[in-house]
Amino acid sequence: MVIGANGQLGSDIVRALHWEDVIPLTHQDIEIGEEAAVSGVMENHKPDVVVNTAAYHRVADCEKNDFASFKINSIGAKNLAIACKKSKIIIPHQARPFEK
Repeated sequence: MVIGANGQLGSDIVRALHWEDVIPLTHQDIEIGEEAAVSGVMENHKPDVVVNTAAYHRVADCEKNDFASFKINSIGAKNLAIACKKSKIIIPHQARPFEK
């Protein structure tokens, strides 16, 4: 699954993978800032791997609307990591805890 599949990076990844079973999702398909929406999409599609390229990244817009930026870039990433951990889905940016 590629989230943010219509953005510059996401569309490049989808094109590079060119697999039949890639699930390209756009903002219209998933609202990563909403935990329930993320959980529902994960339960519905049951991907093996999630690549998140979604981002609120226009600096001027981020400065004007810092909550929207934080919701997507921080809370959204957290929601994806939690949903993937619960369902044992690989997500590349999810770090493993340090072992003592």
